[in-house]
Amino acid sequence: MSVPSLQQLAAKCTSQAIKYSSTPDLQVMSLDANVARNFSKSILEPNYWGHGSMNISNVNFCNITITHTHLGLDDKLRTYIWLPLENWNNRLQAQGGGGWLAGMYPLADDSSMIGSVADGYAAVSTDGGHMSLQLADWVLKNPGELDLIAFQNFAFVSLNDTATIAKEVIKSFYGKLPRFSYWNGCSNGGRQGYELAQRYPGAFDALWPLVILDEQGQYPHSCELNSLTAVAIQECDLADGVQDGIISNPDACKFDPDLHNGTIASCVDDGCKISQTAVRAAKAAWTGPLDVNELPLWYGLGFGATITKIVQTNCSSSICIGNPNPLSTEWLRLVVQKDPSFSVKGLSRTQIIELFQKSIQDDAAMFSAANTDLSSFRQRGGKLLTFHGLSDEIVPYKGTRHYHDSVKANDTFVNDYYRVFESPSFGHCRGWNGHPTNAFNALVDWVEYGRAPDTLYVKVQENGRKSSRILCPYPQRAIYHGTGNITSIQDFKCGTLGLNLESQKSKQWDKEL
Repeated sequence: MSVPSLQQLAAKCTSQAIKYSSTPDLQVMSLDANVARNFSKSILEPNYWGHGSMNISNVNFCNITITHTHLGLDDKLRTYIWLPLENWNNRLQAQGGGGWLAGMYPLADDSSMIGSVADGYAAVSTDGGHMSLQLADWVLKNPGELDLIAFQNFAFVSLNDTATIAKEVIKSFYGKLPRFSYWNGCSNGGRQGYELAQRYPGAFDALWPLVILDEQGQYPHSCELNSLTAVAIQECDLADGVQDGIISNPDACKFDPDLHNGTIASCVDDGCKISQTAVRAAKAAWTGPLDVNELPLWYGLGFGATITKIVQTNCSSSICIGNPNPLSTEWLRLVVQKDPSFSVKGLSRTQIIELFQKSIQDDAAMFSAANTDLSSFRQRGGKLLTFHGLSDEIVPYKGTRHYHDSVKANDTFVNDYYRVFESPSFGHCRGWNGHPTNAFNALVDWVEYGRAPDTLYVKVQENGRKSSRILCPYPQRAIYHGTGNITSIQDFKCGTLGLNLESQKSKQWDKEL
């Protein structure tokens, strides 16, 4: 079969030429298509997840927007499809969202969409049923009443719609379905990928620390918290056998923040010291929330994470007040309580625990992506590759460990289709430091050629020095076997030496919060 020319495909890029058939449940309201010519963009890592930086020039594609509704539900969702007019590689790459967005395009960023097209993929994204960065704009019908349809569309329904619509449009445009379909995302986009593996296996091959501070009515300067993080990194650095300013073996870290109460902090004001308040806040961030019996409700952050993302304070001179992370407060206010006027200020530890349990009971089934039965996904030959930063300041990396371990408990062959790579210096979906630029291509090799990834590759920069490192599939980590050159991947091997595989247990000072 001959390959259509750019001119032939451009001529097909019209609303009349592209066919999409409504189904009894999914009704197309409109289809708009136009040719985008000579699109150019510089993409900075890691805005196109699992890939490096790119300089794109003169890319031509068919830009399609489909608006649809579900019969009888009075909703409206948009699917954005970009189809390369040249060199389509017979693959589909769907792009996930972040925060309260189901897709980064068009409200936030188009890097992943154009990056996919430049790499030869048909690209697709969805708005999940709303066009707003703010949860309050769409999640409630009325005070006290969750808009269940809108919430489910955002949480999971739109994901399957996206796959269904994109594949049919691709068939209409190119005359054939994609050979392989991939999902790519970080943060909420990562949650979406897990939802697809659990719910639709055929679609694609932080408030706790401030509660502790509210109880005592005192809040630390952010520089005190950053100083504690810096000390933790310094003390835990050598636990992996390499002094490089990176915590690569957090399970072996025995850092005790209480020992640094009253020591000098790196603040603008000379003589500023780390306070007991800062110590309590840091311990709460690293431990995670506890129930009334002091047992963990969920996991805390890693020692290398920037904890001021969840322990936010506003300071004027020597007076500081708490400033909760809006992702947490909006969830509690709008989804859990369904009350736009609800305030988290002044909530007690007991009240927070009750809200946590209410959220699990009422909302987790729709949003948590925690179903550990991946048997259908496995039987279809699907592959799930995840990388999670040990320095993630929003989503605790031990939560991903917990999910992986739970899947493995039911399926000892989990490594055949699901692998997690932990990146010591990578934070939450931002920055190139520790971002594995070969991750997506490694997934393609796994799906299409059966070459399971045993390592991913990253660049790191700590203490002014650039290095190349490997990432290993959990529970392994990169172990230094060299004699001096720590900047070369040749001196690192994957293994479990020195790992404490019971690291889920609480630290001793958890009880002292």
